Amino acid sequence: NIIPVDENIWIKNLSLKWSNNDPADRTIVATAMLKKLPIITKDKIIRDFYPEIIW
Repeated sequence: NIIPVDENIWIKNLSLKWSNNDPADRTIVATAMLKKLPIITKDKIIRDFYPEIIW
């Protein structure tokens, strides 16, 4: 499924207490948090911040 980025995701993105300023990473993590979904990635920066990782 494709999840559209809405205002709730943008607000979560901006409120993350995370030093990573990459807008794509922040949007992916914010979306996963709000939708309670795991992320499939081997990106160490995301893995260190968000615990629900597959891979």
